[in-house]
Amino acid sequence: MRFSGECEAYSDVCSLTPRLCPRLVPSPLWGVNLAKLVRLGAGEAEVLEPGSTSVVAELRRYWWSIDRRACSVCGERGRHVDEEWEYYVVASEELACSLVGDSGVAYLARVNKVDEATARVALRRAMDAWEALSRIESWTIVVGDIGLKEELRTKVEKLLNKLLEKTKQERNPAPYTSNKKLG
Repeated sequence: MRFSGECEAYSDVCSLTPRLCPRLVPSPLWGVNLAKLVRLGAGEAEVLEPGSTSVVAELRRYWWSIDRRACSVCGERGRHVDEEWEYYVVASEELACSLVGDSGVAYLARVNKVDEATARVALRRAMDAWEALSRIESWTIVVGDIGLKEELRTKVEKLLNKLLEKTKQERNPAPYTSNKKLG
């Protein structure tokens, strides 16, 4: 879903590395993803959102039906599913629209068919975007067309936003207050 006045935060990076774009997950969103929902137990799902056990079970069936035989980017044997997220930022935010070690740079260069200098520039830009995105405190997760039926997609989106809210509360707990007088 796109909103007026927004841009994809990594568009500059992806213009340099179009096949495999290093979109680094902003720190406020760490641990909030489909893989985590798939791994929720029934009790955890119910605590997160009452009545969501069946949603998680249906998402789990979808998740394990995804073809893992080969990477869709490089063609090598697939081991797991990588989620591809895009980070859209409304223009009023402070971000203006404008990875790893050497083996990661070499891999990024090889997959994108660019030289290592271009891969390094892309990674530097990705880190700059990540730093700006990580300063944003208010996020809303919108799940695009990933092959889920609309009703399930909407419920998964709601669960991801509940998980985001829970994660934020765990990272920034409310200060403990007491009405007792000390001493």
